Amino acid sequence: MALRIGIGMNFHTAQEGCGRAYLDIAYYQLMQKFGVIAVPLLPSEDEQIITSQLDMVDGVMMTGGLDLDSALWQKPLHDEATLTHPHRTAADLLLYKTIQQKKMPLLAICLGMQLINVAHGGALMQHLPDHQSPNKVAHGGGNDGVTEHLVTLQPNTEMRQWFANDTFTINSMHHQGVIHLASDLCATAIAPDGVIEAFETNYGPFMLAVQWHPEHRPDDVVTKAIMTQFLKAVAQKS
Repeated sequence: MALRIGIGMNFHTAQEGCGRAYLDIAYYQLMQKFGVIAVPLLPSEDEQIITSQLDMVDGVMMTGGLDLDSALWQKPLHDEATLTHPHRTAADLLLYKTIQQKKMPLLAICLGMQLINVAHGGALMQHLPDHQSPNKVAHGGGNDGVTEHLVTLQPNTEMRQWFANDTFTINSMHHQGVIHLASDLCATAIAPDGVIEAFETNYGPFMLAVQWHPEHRPDDVVTKAIMTQFLKAVAQKS
C-alpha cells in the first residue's frame, strides 16, 4: 500500500468573506512523482481535528506561504511584511506541536522551516535585503521572483552524508529568512551571506527543514535525495 503524506494547506479570506483552504498543485505533483498519496491537511486550531488528520497519514510536509508576524519573536513588524493569515499561523503551530508529540517524520519547506525555528525560540530576519554581509546574496521573493544561489552543507550533519559534494545550487524565492537559529536545531546548509537555508534536529525519526522549494524541481538530484531519505524514514515509521 502506498505511503500517505499529509500536506499542510494554505488559508486566506476571499473577497466575499469566506475562508478558503488551498494547496499549490506542485506539492501534489511532487508526491505523485515519488509514488505516494498526498493528503491535504485542513488548517485547524482544534487539537482533536489535527490529531485525527495525522492519524490518517504516515508522514507530513509543512509548506510555504507568506510572512510570519514578528510579534512571535517580539520584534516590530517590517514595512515589507505580507502576513500569513493568522488562522494558518495558529493552525501550523498546533500542527507542528502535534507532529512532535506523535514523533512523525517531517519535511518542512520555506514558511514551514521559518515557523519551526520560531516555535523553538529562534528568530527571523524580516527583510533579507537589509541583511549586511560581505557576501551579499539575492534571495528572491516578492517582486524579485525566483533566483538561484549556492549553499554549503555543514559537516557532521545527516544531510551532508547524502551527497558527494558539500555545495549545490538551490532555487530561492524568499525575503524573510532564518538568521538566529534556535539552540536545539542544527544548521545543515548555509548561504554565502550566512543565512541558514536548511536545518535538522534529532527530535524524532526524521526532521529536515529547507528554505528552498524542492516541489518546483522534482527532477533535481537534491530533491531526489531529500525525498528518498524522507520517504525511507516514513516507511520505517509506518
